[in-house]
Amino acid sequence: MEHLLKIRLNIKVFANSRRSKIYRDHSDSLKVYVHSPREKGKANKELLDLFESTFKPVKLDIKISQGELQPKKIIDISFFSVEDYHLFLKKLSST
Repeated sequence: MEHLLKIRLNIKVFANSRRSKIYRDHSDSLKVYVHSPREKGKANKELLDLFESTFKPVKLDIKISQGELQPKKIIDISFFSVEDYHLFLKKLSST
């Protein structure tokens, strides 16, 4: 199935956090807190899993395009339908 829409997000990841969550601050920057440590890709895996679970039932394909080894990352999110894209934006605005 081909992706219809794609977006790119700049995020900052905080590993070793008490709890995992996606947070938008007052400047609309996305900060992602993950419980896993920054070793052997654990924090990156949790980051991707967190996006998928937070935005369910949206069908999305997410990957880290830049910054795999850095706290500041760029992620690409692809959507399979316009409805999924709009639902993602709606859920994102409530984080």
